[in-house]
Amino acid sequence: GAAGVRLWQWNPLSPAVPGPIVENSLFTGNGEYGIDAKYVSRATIRSNRMVETGTLTYTGPVNSAIAAGPGAQILDNTIDGAGYIGIRFSGLQGSTVARNDISRYCLRLSDCGGIYTWTGPASVSPQQASVVESNRLHEAVAASAGNPDSGSFLVAGIYIDDHSSHVVVRGNTMAKLPVGIFIHNTSYTTVENNRIWLASQVALWGSM
Repeated sequence: GAAGVRLWQWNPLSPAVPGPIVENSLFTGNGEYGIDAKYVSRATIRSNRMVETGTLTYTGPVNSAIAAGPGAQILDNTIDGAGYIGIRFSGLQGSTVARNDISRYCLRLSDCGGIYTWTGPASVSPQQASVVESNRLHEAVAASAGNPDSGSFLVAGIYIDDHSSHVVVRGNTMAKLPVGIFIHNTSYTTVENNRIWLASQVALWGSM
């Protein structure tokens, strides 16, 4: 189907309201999402395995193996095969993306990242920093199973996109990919102590 699991929780963003937990599960062969929690606050997505999300026969759109809303904790997951993004997280309200293992992402599309965030309108500002740390991102090639190209379309291990603010990217390891970390049109972003090996284009790219 379009998603392995879809979570909807239209509660106010309040520390008194905990989010749902998805853990120790296998989601395989789904089309658009493995776990779709983009409209949920403070979800915990932990120790799951996502296999072949958006890479098999499916006529609909492809988004991400994991998508999560504000304040998510995305921890210790394994992603093997994603047609587009591996993990897409909200840059609002202190999300944490840590210790995930991501391989074979951006298989069908480019302008893509293994881990990606886009905060949206410039007027939106997070109240606390998001942290992307201690993740492992393995070999990637732009759209290798999609439209043929030279591999020059943008594929990054970690992609911090438009109007993202106060994101800390640290202690991540990535190897054999076009771009290690791509920071595009962001502010107050910290990138430190990452290990980037054998990038075919550039290890760290700051744009706009």
